[in-house]
Amino acid sequence: MFRLPRIAVGAIAIAVLLVSGFVGVDAASATPGTGSIHGVVTAPDGSVPDGPVTVNLAGATSIQTQADGSYSFTGLPAGQYDLTFDYGGSSKIVAHERWDGTFSPSGNKIVLADGEDRVADVRLVAGADVSGAVTGIDGALDATTTITLVWRGTSTAYTTSGTFDVAHQTWQVADVPPGRYTVIVKPTPRWQTKQWGYLTVTEGVDLVDTAHQLPRSTEIGGTVSYVDNGVTLPLPDGAAWAWNHSGGEIYTPIVDGRYDFYGLNAGTYSICFQEQNFVDLTCVGPQGFYDPPNVTVANNQVLDSVNMTVTRGGQLVGQLVGTGTPQWEVRLLRKDAATGSYGNEVDDYPTASGSGFFFNSVPPGTYRLQVIDTSNTNEAQYWRNARDAQDATDIVIAPGQTLDLGTITTVARTFTFQRTDGIDRFEVSAGVSQARFATVPPDGVPIVYVSNGLNYPDALSAGPAAIKNGGVLLLVTPTSIPSSIAAELTRLRPQRIVVVGGPGSVSDSVLHQLDAYVTGPSGKAERLSGTDRFEASRNLARATFLPGGAPTVFIATGNNYPDALSAGPAAGSIGAPVILVDGLAPHLDSETMKLLHDLGTTSVDIVGGPASVSPGIQEDVVALVGVDHITIFGGDTRYENAAQLGETFFRYTDTAFFATGTNFPDALSAAALAGFEHAPIDLVQPTCVPPSVDYWIGAQQVQHIWLIGGPASLGQGVENRTQCSN
Repeated sequence: MFRLPRIAVGAIAIAVLLVSGFVGVDAASATPGTGSIHGVVTAPDGSVPDGPVTVNLAGATSIQTQADGSYSFTGLPAGQYDLTFDYGGSSKIVAHERWDGTFSPSGNKIVLADGEDRVADVRLVAGADVSGAVTGIDGALDATTTITLVWRGTSTAYTTSGTFDVAHQTWQVADVPPGRYTVIVKPTPRWQTKQWGYLTVTEGVDLVDTAHQLPRSTEIGGTVSYVDNGVTLPLPDGAAWAWNHSGGEIYTPIVDGRYDFYGLNAGTYSICFQEQNFVDLTCVGPQGFYDPPNVTVANNQVLDSVNMTVTRGGQLVGQLVGTGTPQWEVRLLRKDAATGSYGNEVDDYPTASGSGFFFNSVPPGTYRLQVIDTSNTNEAQYWRNARDAQDATDIVIAPGQTLDLGTITTVARTFTFQRTDGIDRFEVSAGVSQARFATVPPDGVPIVYVSNGLNYPDALSAGPAAIKNGGVLLLVTPTSIPSSIAAELTRLRPQRIVVVGGPGSVSDSVLHQLDAYVTGPSGKAERLSGTDRFEASRNLARATFLPGGAPTVFIATGNNYPDALSAGPAAGSIGAPVILVDGLAPHLDSETMKLLHDLGTTSVDIVGGPASVSPGIQEDVVALVGVDHITIFGGDTRYENAAQLGETFFRYTDTAFFATGTNFPDALSAAALAGFEHAPIDLVQPTCVPPSVDYWIGAQQVQHIWLIGGPASLGQGVENRTQCSN
């Protein structure tokens, strides 16, 4: 007898089942049976539907009803089946219906027993047209508006979408099944998305909803213009940015001089504008993009007149040539008209040797341009071959101007050294003063601070005070004025002399001797002191920084000198005091807390790790100003702390001061000079340079090193930049 292969028999069996309408999806058993599901589909009035009805079984097998509205699935195995009906005619009949008369996308299934003959007759449900009117409170909605009805049954929900007539500002959803609905209108972001309900729809009964107005969403908008030959014109394009500093930024285009941010959360934003031919990120108000925001909008408030005039930016171009394989960085440093200092405007602009560099959208103003080779092969220099900042040539950029700076050729990198020394700490102090005031003003220097040169505490806080008030610090003994200091006081003709420390540090006899050098109207030297070094530090801060206040202060331990020594120039560079505390105390003392409050301090820089300033003090400072407003310079050594301060506060400096980190007198006097030169004081060992300091002066392109102290304090190894082994 001839036998078919086993696989062929299976294929024939499957073909037979498919012809008879079988489907196996969701079946409880794969065993073929003789069960069936059949029935009759009628229109809402009981007649045969006027259009085709597609019957879907388990979402996989579909058949059309017969002319009399009947349908049949046979040869079905036992199992559970999803049965739905899709009406395709033109009558007002719901387009999709389940076998049990519900309308949700999913629901109850038919349970078919083995060999069961199941009847499922379905009456189609008449739909209703639901319509209404909606518009924006101050304008018409556009074609992007979407209308959705959400139907909620006992356990499921589904949506049905409608159409929006822009011309009449009306909406309609056709053939809606009976039920209770919520209407959701989603317009363009100019208006708020709105929903209302419940609308109760009766089978076959059209429903017209009342008219609604959509409120405006929270908005910031306005105009952006520029001036061309005295004529104000709308900025044709570009981008506007909004940033609330707590979750990212939002972008919107500028179109014909108009920008709008819709759908904002209530809050305060930085609003800035950008266009390739204009100043990059021109912001509303005096702040920049990353400064505190200053445009505040309440919930549902509309600010549509936040206007801005941007300035056409300039352009700088040029060429770079160097030796070896340079890794160029070009820094464009903008002059602050108020202070006369030059700060960072644009940096990290890499190019290749011999190639061009350029800056677009440069705000009009005065600049210095510095070229740096980060590989340290070529010497950093300013435009027109200036090695130091004081010799640099200013670049003045007008609106829309393009300046070609030509070719900048660098030379191999070298270091220059300068030393200020003396036979003792007092001569060094006088020499530093002479460097600070090489030329004495006609009326004399404004102020001289005097402190005990045999001990350090009182002088530690005097450096930032001297920087702020444009003076110097001179050292004396507790009972005498050294001859080198007396000669320097005679040369300086100070208008004021302030002795820092009590009679135990600088005697009353010395205080009275200092009267003879005061050229100001008081004719008397003054004393600032306290019951201890900490109170003296607080009193000096009050006398120097009030009533104006100090938004930022530096805190360092008064139990040792290195951290406060390095902090002096850094604090002076931003007009901040150095306040000494008992770093071993478990908490910040109440007097210092009150001083910070009186100074209006909002941020604190702590110099020294937990071994210098206790964790409890750090926690108390965090509680006062917040964790985002405290910075801790806590390197493993005093040398690392100094290097960290230099890297943070003196990024654009040509000069660094070196002073010994094993003693204090030289660095005490140098603070005011370093502040004047806008340079850090790096602490080094007597015979070598710590690795952290050497790395910093290399990375920051320091070119000039100023040694404070004689060869006994800073030996030849320091001048040779011999790196310490640890």
